[in-house]
Amino acid sequence: LEHALANAQRTDYEGALLAIDLHDFSVVNDAFGHQFGDQLLQEVARRMERLIDEADTAARLGADDFVVVLENLNGDREQAILDARQWAHALIELLHEPFEIDGKHYVTSVSIGVTMFSDTEGGVEVLIRNADLALADAKQEGPHTIRFFNPSMQENVSRRVHLESAMRNALENNHFHFFVQPQVDSQHHVTGVELLMRWSDAELGYVPPSEFIPVAEATGLIVPMGEWLLGEAARLMQRWQEDPLLRDLTVAVNISAKQFRHAGFVDMIKRIIQQPNVNASLLELEITESMLIEDVQNTVRRIAKLNEWGVRFSLDDFGTGYASLSYLKQLPIYQLKIDQSFIRDILTDTNDEIIVSTILGLGRSMGLEVIAEGVETAQQARRLNEMGCAKYQGFHFGRPASPVEWEARLRESRLTIYAGGN
Repeated sequence: LEHALANAQRTDYEGALLAIDLHDFSVVNDAFGHQFGDQLLQEVARRMERLIDEADTAARLGADDFVVVLENLNGDREQAILDARQWAHALIELLHEPFEIDGKHYVTSVSIGVTMFSDTEGGVEVLIRNADLALADAKQEGPHTIRFFNPSMQENVSRRVHLESAMRNALENNHFHFFVQPQVDSQHHVTGVELLMRWSDAELGYVPPSEFIPVAEATGLIVPMGEWLLGEAARLMQRWQEDPLLRDLTVAVNISAKQFRHAGFVDMIKRIIQQPNVNASLLELEITESMLIEDVQNTVRRIAKLNEWGVRFSLDDFGTGYASLSYLKQLPIYQLKIDQSFIRDILTDTNDEIIVSTILGLGRSMGLEVIAEGVETAQQARRLNEMGCAKYQGFHFGRPASPVEWEARLRESRLTIYAGGN
């Protein structure tokens, strides 16, 4: 790389560094064995060799990560960028052709991050870092994706570092708070609430969950943050047990995969539900479908243990992940939560209506409750009711707000929210 950078400065010909990641390579090793995986890596390397020129370099950094150095692309920067993109596309197409290894056919996919030499104000380390940033952006988009580095990526990284520091401070000083959003039945009676974490920082201002939750997941902060939210759920349930109008409401909390798999998760839940005036049967933990394909047996054991203590589980964002009937048969869950992406266009998209109808039928046949999230209009609610949906959550029935605000509204309405009364 040092030689390539020096050559580019001397000749004024642009170059590029490509960081390449094979998708789901760990799954290959687990499914077919490490010998199969090693042969796959060798075949990938051979195909790369077919594309590179004598002046170019390809190398494997480790595991499923490769890099390619393209030199002498073009004297014109814009054309060089097009050439680098064309090379990356050619590699994606070449690697997507089936591999035949030990009589098995396997199709792989890659993500590629690209940084041009001229984008780098620094040496080799900066060049590699920029390619890694571009690759991380590509991997977020999924397989067969190419992303080029640009300075805004570094700004995003700086923002994430700042967010992490501020989030640690918020945890230490109890600066997080939560809202609740009601869940209602077909008669529009409130049957429970979901707790939703919120954060406003003195310097950063309001930070949406869509920004701080991914950072929490990546850094591991999601574990202590999740424990904090569950503690707040317990305190809310304790307070509501003293109010005849509120004591029977369920309280739902979303659980991340990292939090669920933490060694102390089950014991932490046990401590919470053993507190005075915490009714375990009113606590609902929401997990996602993607958690089911990783260590299914351990997932089932943990859910079953918590079920024994009265805690119930709901499968969140249902229809968007990987759950199959075989997984559902094993899991001791009580509810499916239809993802809002299917609700949004249910009035205009026949496919969405079919999917929702199928999930409702699946719930009935398996004895599971079904709740639709993201219900925003009276028309959506009416159509869902006609289809047999009995539980709802969404802006039409109430936006997330502080517990104190919703407690006042619930007492005033005697647990009934009327359509259009938000």
